[in-house]
Amino acid sequence: MMMAKETELLKARAEFQAMVELVQQATKDGRRMDEVERDLWRHLLAIGLAMLEAFVADAGDGDVGETIEQDGERLRRLDEAHARRYVSIFGDLRISRRVYAVREKQRTIAPLDARLGLPREDFSYVLTDWLQQACVRGSFAEAVAWLAKMLGLDLNLHSAEHMNQQLATHTEAFRQTQSPPKPSEEESILVTTADCKGVPMRRPVQERARHGVRRRKGPCGGPSKSGPATASVGAREKRPTRSRWRP
Repeated sequence: MMMAKETELLKARAEFQAMVELVQQATKDGRRMDEVERDLWRHLLAIGLAMLEAFVADAGDGDVGETIEQDGERLRRLDEAHARRYVSIFGDLRISRRVYAVREKQRTIAPLDARLGLPREDFSYVLTDWLQQACVRGSFAEAVAWLAKMLGLDLNLHSAEHMNQQLATHTEAFRQTQSPPKPSEEESILVTTADCKGVPMRRPVQERARHGVRRRKGPCGGPSKSGPATASVGAREKRPTRSRWRP
Protein backbone atom coordinates (compact mmCIF):
# COMPACT_ATOMS: atom_id res chain seq x y z
CA MET A 1 0.00 0.00 0.00
CA MET A 2 2.89 2.38 0.72
CA MET A 3 4.23 1.82 -2.81
CA ALA A 4 0.82 2.63 -4.28
CA LYS A 5 0.61 5.78 -2.17
CA GLU A 6 4.06 6.97 -3.23
CA THR A 7 3.25 6.24 -6.88
CA GLU A 8 0.13 8.42 -6.76
CA LEU A 9 1.97 11.22 -4.96
CA LEU A 10 4.62 11.17 -7.69
CA LYS A 11 1.84 11.48 -10.27
CA ALA A 12 0.48 14.52 -8.45
CA ARG A 13 3.93 16.14 -8.31
CA ALA A 14 4.45 15.47 -12.02
CA GLU A 15 1.10 17.10 -12.83
CA PHE A 16 2.00 20.13 -10.73
CA GLN A 17 5.37 20.46 -12.47
CA ALA A 18 3.54 20.23 -15.79
CA MET A 19 1.34 23.15 -14.68
CA VAL A 20 4.41 25.24 -13.84
CA GLU A 21 5.96 24.51 -17.23
CA LEU A 22 2.63 25.21 -18.93
CA VAL A 23 2.44 28.70 -17.46
CA GLN A 24 6.06 29.46 -18.32
CA GLN A 25 5.67 28.28 -21.91
CA ALA A 26 2.31 30.01 -22.34
CA THR A 27 3.91 33.34 -21.44
CA LYS A 28 6.59 32.85 -24.09
CA ASP A 29 4.03 31.79 -26.70
CA GLY A 30 1.67 34.67 -25.93
CA ARG A 31 -1.30 32.36 -25.43
CA ARG A 32 -4.77 33.59 -24.53
CA MET A 33 -5.85 33.67 -20.91
CA ASP A 34 -8.89 31.42 -21.42
CA GLU A 35 -6.79 28.75 -23.15
CA VAL A 36 -4.34 28.61 -20.25
CA GLU A 37 -7.21 28.57 -17.78
CA ARG A 38 -8.79 25.49 -19.39
CA ASP A 39 -5.47 23.63 -19.51
CA LEU A 40 -4.79 24.42 -15.84
CA TRP A 41 -8.22 23.09 -14.87
CA ARG A 42 -7.50 19.74 -16.53
CA HIS A 43 -4.22 19.47 -14.61
CA LEU A 44 -5.97 20.35 -11.33
CA LEU A 45 -8.49 17.54 -11.87
CA ALA A 46 -5.65 15.11 -12.51
CA ILE A 47 -3.86 16.25 -9.34
CA GLY A 48 -7.03 15.83 -7.29
CA LEU A 49 -7.56 12.30 -8.61
CA ALA A 50 -3.97 11.27 -7.84
CA MET A 51 -4.17 12.72 -4.32
CA LEU A 52 -7.45 10.92 -3.70
CA GLU A 53 -5.88 7.67 -4.90
CA ALA A 54 -2.99 8.25 -2.50
CA PHE A 55 -5.42 8.81 0.37
CA VAL A 56 -7.24 5.55 -0.39
CA ALA A 57 -3.96 3.62 -0.68
CA ASP A 58 -2.81 5.00 2.68
CA ALA A 59 -6.02 3.72 4.33
CA GLY A 60 -5.09 0.09 3.61
CA ASP A 61 -7.36 -2.70 2.43
CA GLY A 62 -9.64 -3.00 5.47
CA ASP A 63 -8.20 -6.29 6.70
CA VAL A 64 -9.16 -6.55 10.40
CA GLY A 65 -8.41 -10.22 10.93
CA GLU A 66 -9.69 -13.58 9.82
CA THR A 67 -13.18 -13.14 11.34
CA ILE A 68 -15.43 -10.37 12.64
CA GLU A 69 -18.72 -10.27 14.56
CA GLN A 70 -21.67 -8.56 12.85
CA ASP A 71 -25.27 -8.61 14.22
CA GLY A 72 -24.59 -11.75 16.22
CA GLU A 73 -23.01 -13.60 13.29
CA ARG A 74 -19.41 -14.57 12.77
CA LEU A 75 -18.21 -13.47 9.34
CA ARG A 76 -15.03 -14.76 7.82
CA ARG A 77 -12.63 -12.94 5.52
CA LEU A 78 -13.03 -14.06 1.92
CA ASP A 79 -9.97 -15.26 0.08
CA GLU A 80 -9.93 -12.60 -2.63
CA ALA A 81 -10.21 -8.84 -2.32
CA HIS A 82 -13.28 -7.22 -3.88
CA ALA A 83 -13.10 -4.01 -5.90
CA ARG A 84 -15.79 -1.34 -6.06
CA ARG A 85 -16.28 1.72 -8.21
CA TYR A 86 -16.14 5.19 -6.70
CA VAL A 87 -16.95 8.20 -8.90
CA SER A 88 -15.49 11.37 -7.40
CA ILE A 89 -15.54 14.92 -8.74
CA PHE A 90 -11.99 14.25 -9.99
CA GLY A 91 -12.76 11.01 -11.83
CA ASP A 92 -13.31 7.27 -11.38
CA LEU A 93 -11.49 5.18 -8.78
CA ARG A 94 -11.35 1.41 -8.27
CA ILE A 95 -11.05 0.66 -4.57
CA SER A 96 -9.83 -2.86 -3.76
CA ARG A 97 -10.60 -3.99 -0.22
CA ARG A 98 -11.09 -7.04 1.95
CA VAL A 99 -14.67 -8.16 2.56
CA TYR A 100 -16.29 -10.46 5.10
CA ALA A 101 -19.28 -12.81 4.77
CA VAL A 102 -20.73 -16.01 6.20
CA ARG A 103 -19.82 -17.71 2.93
CA GLU A 104 -19.13 -16.92 -0.73
CA LYS A 105 -21.87 -15.27 -2.81
CA GLN A 106 -23.65 -13.90 0.26
CA ARG A 107 -23.98 -10.33 1.48
CA THR A 108 -20.56 -8.96 2.28
CA ILE A 109 -19.27 -6.43 4.81
CA ALA A 110 -16.32 -4.18 3.92
CA PRO A 111 -14.70 -2.52 6.97
CA LEU A 112 -12.81 -0.11 4.70
CA ASP A 113 -16.08 1.27 3.33
CA ALA A 114 -17.13 2.22 6.87
CA ARG A 115 -13.65 3.55 7.67
CA LEU A 116 -13.70 5.91 4.66
CA GLY A 117 -17.41 6.75 4.94
CA LEU A 118 -18.14 5.57 1.42
CA PRO A 119 -21.69 5.90 0.09
CA ARG A 120 -23.77 2.85 -0.74
CA GLU A 121 -23.94 3.88 -4.38
CA ASP A 122 -20.99 4.46 -6.72
CA PHE A 123 -21.19 8.26 -6.71
CA SER A 124 -19.46 10.35 -4.05
CA TYR A 125 -21.44 12.57 -1.70
CA VAL A 126 -19.79 15.67 -3.17
CA LEU A 127 -20.66 14.71 -6.73
CA THR A 128 -24.22 13.86 -5.69
CA ASP A 129 -24.55 17.22 -3.93
CA TRP A 130 -23.30 19.18 -6.95
CA LEU A 131 -25.38 17.26 -9.45
CA GLN A 132 -28.61 17.49 -7.47
CA GLN A 133 -28.14 21.23 -6.90
CA ALA A 134 -27.86 21.58 -10.66
CA CYS A 135 -30.98 19.42 -11.13
CA VAL A 136 -32.98 21.76 -8.90
CA ARG A 137 -32.14 24.68 -11.19
CA GLY A 138 -32.90 22.89 -14.46
CA SER A 139 -33.80 19.59 -16.05
CA PHE A 140 -31.94 16.35 -15.37
CA ALA A 141 -30.52 16.35 -18.90
CA GLU A 142 -29.20 19.91 -18.58
CA ALA A 143 -27.65 19.23 -15.18
CA VAL A 144 -25.90 16.06 -16.38
CA ALA A 145 -24.57 17.74 -19.52
CA TRP A 146 -23.26 20.74 -17.57
CA LEU A 147 -21.46 18.77 -14.87
CA ALA A 148 -20.09 16.21 -17.32
CA LYS A 149 -18.56 19.05 -19.33
CA MET A 150 -17.14 20.77 -16.25
CA LEU A 151 -15.55 17.67 -14.72
CA GLY A 152 -15.03 15.48 -17.79
CA LEU A 153 -17.06 12.65 -16.26
CA ASP A 154 -19.17 10.03 -18.01
CA LEU A 155 -22.54 10.74 -16.38
CA ASN A 156 -25.96 9.73 -17.64
CA LEU A 157 -29.56 10.78 -17.14
CA HIS A 158 -30.54 7.60 -15.29
CA SER A 159 -27.87 8.21 -12.65
CA ALA A 160 -29.18 11.70 -11.90
CA GLU A 161 -32.77 10.46 -11.62
CA HIS A 162 -31.74 7.57 -9.37
CA MET A 163 -29.81 9.95 -7.08
CA ASN A 164 -32.89 12.15 -6.82
CA GLN A 165 -35.07 9.19 -5.86
CA GLN A 166 -32.61 8.09 -3.18
CA LEU A 167 -32.36 11.57 -1.68
CA ALA A 168 -36.15 11.91 -1.61
CA THR A 169 -36.37 9.08 0.93
CA HIS A 170 -34.64 11.33 3.49
CA THR A 171 -36.96 14.30 3.00
CA GLU A 172 -39.48 13.52 5.73
CA ALA A 173 -36.81 12.77 8.34
CA PHE A 174 -35.08 16.05 7.50
CA ARG A 175 -38.32 18.03 7.76
CA GLN A 176 -38.93 16.60 11.23
CA THR A 177 -35.65 18.11 12.42
CA GLN A 178 -36.65 21.61 11.32
CA SER A 179 -38.49 23.93 13.68
CA PRO A 180 -41.61 25.66 12.28
CA PRO A 181 -41.16 29.28 11.19
CA LYS A 182 -42.39 32.10 13.38
CA PRO A 183 -45.74 33.55 12.22
CA SER A 184 -44.16 36.98 11.97
CA GLU A 185 -41.50 35.65 9.58
CA GLU A 186 -43.77 33.71 7.22
CA GLU A 187 -43.80 34.83 3.61
CA SER A 188 -46.37 34.73 0.85
CA ILE A 189 -46.87 31.51 -1.11
CA LEU A 190 -47.36 31.25 -4.85
CA VAL A 191 -48.48 27.93 -6.34
CA THR A 192 -48.51 27.59 -10.13
CA THR A 193 -49.51 24.60 -12.24
CA ALA A 194 -49.64 24.01 -15.98
CA ASP A 195 -50.88 21.18 -18.16
CA CYS A 196 -51.12 20.90 -21.93
CA LYS A 197 -54.52 19.74 -23.16
CA GLY A 198 -55.82 18.84 -26.57
CA VAL A 199 -58.20 21.63 -27.61
CA PRO A 200 -60.56 20.80 -30.51
CA MET A 201 -60.62 23.42 -33.24
CA ARG A 202 -63.97 24.99 -34.16
CA ARG A 203 -65.20 23.82 -37.60
CA PRO A 204 -66.59 26.11 -40.24
CA VAL A 205 -70.39 26.50 -40.08
CA GLN A 206 -71.05 24.43 -43.19
CA GLU A 207 -69.06 21.49 -41.81
CA ARG A 208 -70.72 21.35 -38.42
CA ALA A 209 -73.14 18.54 -37.55
CA ARG A 210 -76.85 19.19 -38.08
CA HIS A 211 -78.82 20.32 -35.06
CA GLY A 212 -80.16 17.40 -33.07
CA VAL A 213 -77.56 14.85 -34.23
CA ARG A 214 -75.80 13.34 -31.24
CA ARG A 215 -72.08 12.59 -31.50
CA ARG A 216 -70.90 9.08 -30.80
CA LYS A 217 -68.51 8.20 -28.02
CA GLY A 218 -64.82 8.43 -28.71
CA PRO A 219 -62.23 11.07 -29.56
CA CYS A 220 -63.40 14.46 -30.58
CA GLY A 221 -63.81 14.61 -34.33
CA GLY A 222 -61.75 17.04 -36.32
CA PRO A 223 -58.35 18.59 -35.74
CA SER A 224 -57.10 19.67 -32.33
CA LYS A 225 -54.15 21.63 -31.00
CA SER A 226 -52.24 21.49 -27.74
CA GLY A 227 -53.17 24.35 -25.47
CA PRO A 228 -51.60 24.95 -22.02
CA ALA A 229 -54.04 25.32 -19.15
CA THR A 230 -52.49 27.21 -16.24
CA ALA A 231 -53.59 28.19 -12.76
CA SER A 232 -51.93 30.27 -10.06
CA VAL A 233 -52.91 30.72 -6.44
CA GLY A 234 -51.27 33.19 -4.09
CA ALA A 235 -51.75 33.34 -0.34
CA ARG A 236 -50.18 35.07 2.61
CA GLU A 237 -50.59 33.52 6.03
CA LYS A 238 -51.91 36.01 8.57
CA ARG A 239 -53.37 35.57 12.01
CA PRO A 240 -56.82 37.15 12.47
CA THR A 241 -56.98 40.19 14.69
CA ARG A 242 -59.73 41.10 17.15
CA SER A 243 -61.14 43.80 14.88
CA ARG A 244 -61.58 41.33 12.00
CA TRP A 245 -63.69 39.03 14.17
CA ARG A 246 -65.83 41.69 15.81
CA PRO A 247 -69.54 41.16 14.94
